[in-house]
Parts: sequence; C-alpha cells; structure tokens
Amino acid sequence: MVFLSDPPGATIVIDGDTLPQSGSSDYHHQRQVIAGIPLPVIIRALPHPPTPGLCPQALVVHYNQPVPDTVRFQMNHCRGSGQDFTSTFGDTAVEEPPARLQGPRPIYPAGLLQAGIEGIVLIKATIDTTGKPDPATVEAVVASNPGFVESAKMTVLGSTWRPAKVSGRKVRVVITIPITYTIRRECPPSLPRIQCGMRSPSGH
Repeated sequence: MVFLSDPPGATIVIDGDTLPQSGSSDYHHQRQVIAGIPLPVIIRALPHPPTPGLCPQALVVHYNQPVPDTVRFQMNHCRGSGQDFTSTFGDTAVEEPPARLQGPRPIYPAGLLQAGIEGIVLIKATIDTTGKPDPATVEAVVASNPGFVESAKMTVLGSTWRPAKVSGRKVRVVITIPITYTIRRECPPSLPRIQCGMRSPSGH
C-alpha cells in the first residue's frame, strides 16, 4: 500500500502498528485470514505534529472489501461545529475508533472444540458514548460456523470499549468486531480449558 496525506507527514497507524517515519510511504500489509474470512483492517492517519485545523482520519477496510493499493487522507477534513454529535456514526466517519478495554474471553463451544473446528465470527454492534454495546444492535454478519455465534455475541455484550470520538467528543459508532476461535496446545492453569480453547485429553 501507498499512503498519501495532505499536508504530508501524517503518522500512519495500521491495525495498531505505527509505521516508521522514514520518509517512505510504501508499506506491505499481510491481511490476516481466518477460516477463509479476511479480518477488517483499520488504518488511521494522525497529524504530525498536532496542528490546529488538522484532524485524525480513519479508514476501515471490511472483510468483504479489497485492501486498496493507495490510501489518501485529507487531514483538514474536520467535522464542522454544526455536526450532530447525537447521531450514530459509521466506523469510517470517526476520527478516533473505539478500542476494546476489557471483557470476557470467548467460551469455545464444547462440540466444536472436541471436533477440532476453528473459526471466526464478525459481529456488528453499536458502541455508545459510555463504551457499552447496545444489545439491540448486536448481530452476526458472517460466521465460519453458526455454532460460534452465540458465544461471540456474549463476548461482545460483556465487553467495554473506549468510546469513539469526533472532534474530541464521544459519539455512538457502528463497528464490526472479529471474534476468533483457535485451539491452543497449552493453557494457563488459571483458565478453564473451555475458555482457553483446548480440547480435553479425551479429544486428542
């Protein structure tokens, strides 16, 4: 991918990794795919240094969208004072996407765990200004196996996020959350095997 910003010099963060300020805008990103489903890619551009009139920008590449070859950020596209901050924003319209702060580990469905089936569920949900998911909005948009859906929903409903922001104000935002299920070879003693994603000895 090639990243361009106007004005130039923005700090680029992709999936939580900050690109080095080396003067090069080229970056090769290996998109993660689980059970045949590509994970969403979150790209942010941050003004560097922070400058009045320039605002953070965000781009979310969803599971059903190709990763673009070139990404352009217009850093002076800031929300106006007339913006309705009580509305629900899309994940590409916020300047600071929400970040999961805490929540339960997904509980691996016992039948799928014993069968050795791994997978992923993409959950769409609205995160409110307190960082809580709105229960009425939580739904699975795609799942590699329907047996994972209920566990994935419960994981999202039990989690809290750092709220999304636009122009420094907390806003409601619709996001897509990947919940992955991978069988582990080892499990910390403090975790139940079904939470860790390990088959019981009889399953080996």
